[in-house]
Amino acid sequence: MRMRPAATVRCRSLAAGETRSVAALARRVFNASVAPGSSIAGRRAFLAYARPVRIRERLERGHRVLVAEMESRLAGMIEVRDETHIAMLFVESGVQRRGVARALIAAAFAGKRTGGRAGTARGAITVNATPGSIAAYLRLGFRVVGAERDSDGLPVVPMACPRSGLLLPAPTR
Repeated sequence: MRMRPAATVRCRSLAAGETRSVAALARRVFNASVAPGSSIAGRRAFLAYARPVRIRERLERGHRVLVAEMESRLAGMIEVRDETHIAMLFVESGVQRRGVARALIAAAFAGKRTGGRAGTARGAITVNATPGSIAAYLRLGFRVVGAERDSDGLPVVPMACPRSGLLLPAPTR
């Protein structure tokens, strides 16, 4: 039996004109992973947050968006608010557990300084995970650091991971 060679993940900055496809990816993955008890208002708030125009606005405010390609197609995206916080991280269901999320985190935080925010461990990367995504973040080395709270109608759990705990591969660009 022949083994298929592992597909290479290529991470790069969001290209001009690509916000629509990235927003569609975020909405698709979000809809598949959001907790069943989430409010309609929370779902609407996220869908508004993931609109292409909103992504462009956040880019203008200094957020960074990287995309991952695998086998010549969009496989995932990450939006980073600052040097410590992931605002969005979504990976297509067909390529989950194939290193896409780790590659995106590695590319997003490559060469960043390790100073943490107040209330987080020094050098930690933080995220507010929806209950449906907690298991994925746990596999990536994140740990729950606070109680579940409401964020615009969606339940979220604050999670953090020390940069050294992610065992990040070298970024591919």
